[in-house]
Amino acid sequence: MKANFNPFKLIKLLELSSDCLLCGCNVPFNQRVFGLLENSKEQNKEQKNPNAKLCIACHSHLPTTKQTCFVCGLPSTIGDIPCGTCLKNSPPFDKTISAFHYQAPINDFITQYKYAGKLELLPLMTDYLIHAIERSLSLGSSINTHKPDLLIPIPLHYKKRNKRGFNQSRLIANILFKHFNIPVSGNFITRTRQTQSQASLDANQRKKNLKNAFEIKQTLPDRVAIIDDIVTTGATVSELASLALKHGAKHIEVWSLARAYSI
Repeated sequence: MKANFNPFKLIKLLELSSDCLLCGCNVPFNQRVFGLLENSKEQNKEQKNPNAKLCIACHSHLPTTKQTCFVCGLPSTIGDIPCGTCLKNSPPFDKTISAFHYQAPINDFITQYKYAGKLELLPLMTDYLIHAIERSLSLGSSINTHKPDLLIPIPLHYKKRNKRGFNQSRLIANILFKHFNIPVSGNFITRTRQTQSQASLDANQRKKNLKNAFEIKQTLPDRVAIIDDIVTTGATVSELASLALKHGAKHIEVWSLARAYSI
């Protein structure tokens, strides 16, 4: 069933409620959290958000990303040096920022909004991604910290988009646009053929499945960020990033709600 809504108003979909989205407990307004809180100043600010829908206990158990390779986004403890895999086989993008590891309850949240139309979950997860992006932009290290000039949501084939009623990556990008004021790519980036679902394929099959699946019809700015809901093997973002490099992009980041460990 198609969802009829204005994507730019998604951030307002979370109605004022006293129930935690995860455990269902009744939470006093001044004890709700919305987003990743690191200090008391941010916590006080976030607790005033009327869309807050997690209790403090559930917030503390979310699988947020911490020590990861800044290139591929997989677990790593070596800081701003690429992991061994990225040093041996450098991907066509420079940085990955993900809010969560693809574990419970985030995997269930993504499934619910993606396939059951529970779009009220999307602003909550994207808020954590916004925090992760802001944290990355504030780093004073050798990692490039400039904002992208363009957000590129992974395009869906029009048949799949029409069946689902929305493109989940574009909805995420629209919320990021609202916060960062970075434009979102239009119809000049498309999926040219309907590919097999990636969920049932291994890493090599995913690469073959996505070969020449995208088309870019104009020159891109130097800095772009590819937006996806889940990065699993990286095959999808790598295929689009490789094409983006051929169309003028020089620095490519990948921003996603979740990063899976392996498949």
